[in-house]
Amino acid sequence: MLLGVLSTHLEEPAEIWLQAVQDPVPAEFKELNVKTFLARRDMVAEI
Repeated sequence: MLLGVLSTHLEEPAEIWLQAVQDPVPAEFKELNVKTFLARRDMVAEI
């Protein structure tokens, strides 16, 4: 998810980004969105 990568370059706290990846999607996709967001965010942090 591109938001995970983008979030590492902007100053908003992770809580704001997590809310953004959860709020607009149906309940059954929220967990997947959060996992993907965090995985991409971690991936960029390792580079």
